[in-house]
Amino acid sequence: MQNTASSTNNKDGPFSTNSIIEEGDSIESVMNFLYFNLFISILILLLVILLIYLFKKDKNKLVFITIFTLEILGYISYYLALNLYNDIGIISTIYQNSINYSVMGSNFNVDGVKMVRELLGVNIIMSFSMLILAFLFPGTYINYKVIHGNWDISYIKKIFGERFYYYFMKIYSYGSKTSLGWIYYCFILLIISCLVSVIIGFYLIKDIDFITEWYVKFKK
Repeated sequence: MQNTASSTNNKDGPFSTNSIIEEGDSIESVMNFLYFNLFISILILLLVILLIYLFKKDKNKLVFITIFTLEILGYISYYLALNLYNDIGIISTIYQNSINYSVMGSNFNVDGVKMVRELLGVNIIMSFSMLILAFLFPGTYINYKVIHGNWDISYIKKIFGERFYYYFMKIYSYGSKTSLGWIYYCFILLIISCLVSVIIGFYLIKDIDFITEWYVKFKK
């Protein structure tokens, strides 16, 4: 296995990340990486479904535990997406050097590098969207629960004074008019982002031979 510095020099992507896949790794390492990426995407999707269920059942503590877990997995998913984008050249070389067959026709004239980059770019956008939504959701959820769930936050008055508490509740009351709508909007965007990430993860595994050959051929 080559050192990380060598691997970094051979990256094709613009993002600064430590390589998970390096030159000299085996095809098994590539496939394990792709399977782990898919596993994280499916796990995030299941957590989002669980979050919706817990929200409907008004399980406040479990909602926050699920959100925290979702934020951690969202960061992992985003990191994996960046590595996929950066290391697709190394991944393609490792995979193509390990197989002895071709899946592409000789008259295939589409720009393979551009197509693969666009696919992996969408994967990054979806992972980043999931991460951002996971961090934005708690604020909207707390806003909703303070107004509609009758959460007692009178301790704020004792700490910051009555004037601060008055303006704080005024802002929260204003936001409460749309808080439930924003919660459902977050749920919809999370489901869409998760589904797209899972679909891309399945596609990368199912057609890895085609994708890597596509990339290597048009990279030359």
